[in-house]
Amino acid sequence: MQRIPVTSVPPGAMVTVDGRPGGGTPVTIWLARRDKGHVVRIECPGYNPVEIRPERVPSGRTYLGNLLLGAAVALPLAMYQALTDHGDHFMAMTVGFGGLFALVDYGLKTDRVLRPKELNVTLTRVSGEPRVEVLLIDVAAMRDIKWIRVRL
Repeated sequence: MQRIPVTSVPPGAMVTVDGRPGGGTPVTIWLARRDKGHVVRIECPGYNPVEIRPERVPSGRTYLGNLLLGAAVALPLAMYQALTDHGDHFMAMTVGFGGLFALVDYGLKTDRVLRPKELNVTLTRVSGEPRVEVLLIDVAAMRDIKWIRVRL
């Protein structure tokens, strides 16, 4: 699960996550990283609703954690090998165990994170017929952008 804080202007907008109520802003929602296609909808009477569809992207931190966990598992085995003169294969075991943990994460779909990590939305007032504004986030194209304000 990934924690995503949601704020809005105006505050108090209702948040729904995949069609289920998530509370009024400011609120923290929890999304499963393994699931694709989450839809976060933010709406307030008199304002156009906004739908945001977070994107799943690979997490480099997961692989680093797997390598460190692999080292933690390999260290006692390497110490035993050193005491019994069976050789020193610490690095090979670290990479092997780390790779095994990475494969498990990949199979369970836990090697991903959702972007954006937080949602700060400014809703626009209804002028005429209400319309849904859908924001599709392309993380690769927006990697260096610090903030965006959209007014229609």
